[in-house]
Amino acid sequence: MLLGFALLATSCSKDKNPTVTLLNDEFMTTDRTVSIGAPLAFKWRVEKGAADLSSFTLRVNGADFFGFPVDPIPGDIYIDSTFIEAPVAKGIFVYSFIATDVY
Repeated sequence: MLLGFALLATSCSKDKNPTVTLLNDEFMTTDRTVSIGAPLAFKWRVEKGAADLSSFTLRVNGADFFGFPVDPIPGDIYIDSTFIEAPVAKGIFVYSFIATDVY
């Protein structure tokens, strides 16, 4: 099974958007082939852009993952992580990490 990652920051302003960075160590940060049911570890750091942060969500193939979105989140920097089980179906799954701000 191949996992893809998308880092997104959304804002209604044309000014600087929030940034989402996946962090290293034992956490996944790039496309990777994994075994069905394997544990997946993600860790992220979100930094505000022109406005304070508002919410954060993790999506799998466009749908919010269970327990997301997280709202509210700290206004300047939000660091968190999650461990989930890889899907039991074979295929390509895209994990998106999306931050929104107060604009």
